Amino acid sequence: MTSLATTCTSAFSTFTVAAQRKVAAIGAWYQARRDYRLLCQMDDSMLKDIGLSSSDLRDATTVGVFGDPTSIVAGRAAERGGWRRQSSLKGR
Repeated sequence: MTSLATTCTSAFSTFTVAAQRKVAAIGAWYQARRDYRLLCQMDDSMLKDIGLSSSDLRDATTVGVFGDPTSIVAGRAAERGGWRRQSSLKGR
């Protein structure tokens, strides 16, 4: 293989990996937005069951258009122990 062919192959490989990462990031962003919309459809009692409130959902909008609102929501639920509390109740 010539040096030019090796360089082109390497460049193409690098481009392909970068493109795959971007596609994966867009997919993750889309999934986070879809999950956030599902949370927004829940009523206050459902949110309370998982350790959240409607104000948590409003606060999550501070991440902006390309941010991940579910990261803020998950942090709030973890702070309050909402997921753990529900898991411990199932064992009773």
